[in-house]
Amino acid sequence: MGSRNVAERLNPLNDFAFKKTLGERGQSEPLLMAFLNAVLKDTRKKPIVSLEILDNRELSALTIHGKLSRLDVLAQLEDKTKVDIEVQLVNEHNMVERTLFYLCRQFILGIESGDDYTKLRPVITINIVNFKCLDLDKIHPSFHLYEDTEKDFMLSDLIGVHFLDMVRFRQQLAKGLDVASDELYQWLVYLNEQSNEELLRRVFGMNSALAEINEKLRSVHDDPALYRAYMGYEKAERDMNSARNYGLRMAERAKEEGMQQGMQQGMQQGMQQGMQQGMQQGMQQGMQQGMQQGMQQGMQQGKAEGIREGELKIAKNLLIKGFSPERVADITGLLLAEVKELRSDSIVV
Repeated sequence: MGSRNVAERLNPLNDFAFKKTLGERGQSEPLLMAFLNAVLKDTRKKPIVSLEILDNRELSALTIHGKLSRLDVLAQLEDKTKVDIEVQLVNEHNMVERTLFYLCRQFILGIESGDDYTKLRPVITINIVNFKCLDLDKIHPSFHLYEDTEKDFMLSDLIGVHFLDMVRFRQQLAKGLDVASDELYQWLVYLNEQSNEELLRRVFGMNSALAEINEKLRSVHDDPALYRAYMGYEKAERDMNSARNYGLRMAERAKEEGMQQGMQQGMQQGMQQGMQQGMQQGMQQGMQQGMQQGMQQGMQQGKAEGIREGELKIAKNLLIKGFSPERVADITGLLLAEVKELRSDSIVV
């Protein structure tokens, strides 16, 4: 790296820098081929020997005001396989769905109207992500079409998806990952903006392609026009992240305010409903209890009145038969005064 210290090193995953080093048509083919061989060595039957960097017309109109967190480098290999490399720095929580959308679109574009389906050519997507995208503890997960239960049976090798997880790479690097054991790890050291100068020197000594691409990255820094373009993308990326974070904060604040208002309204409505329900339930329970108590009291009162009426009737009969008031009171349990009053009210011969 010469006398330049690591603090002056540009971010290789900056949109402009990445395109300039790995996606410049007529200049970057050997470096891109070395990178792809490192990524695809376990899934391709033979190394890539030639490729063509394609112009992606659909994305060429995007400027720093467009989708800055995403960049395509599109290449076609010697066997007509298309490889789409995307850099995603910010988690927009739709990476898998968007990957499938763009992969399928490239796959469909690989055949002309009226052509036979056998002319479809493979499409490979490589996502370099700077966040935890998948729930897999792997630096380089890859996916193809396999049968659900017979995991060794591949339906087709026409599509493939690869992820390069920079977050997990940095975690493994901090735990002592042996970068000399895998050429892909050496490439990830270069792509990692946080790599220290000593480690960079090591991998540049191991891999001549990395030493060459580092010189291309330095040329961006040394050329005023290129450096201005690079910094423009850096500033736009920061502005976009700031706007996104502001939107998230506003959404969180609105959520909290909505929860508070909801709680207040809920408490008020709950109190009102509770009072109404309490009154209704109280009235119903009161009516039920009143009816039950009234019936019980009525039955008790009716029973008591029936007993007394029977006692009075017996007393009258006894008086008619000539029993003395004292004897009648003793038999019926009535008061003597009550018996005497019955005798005075009755016509006794």
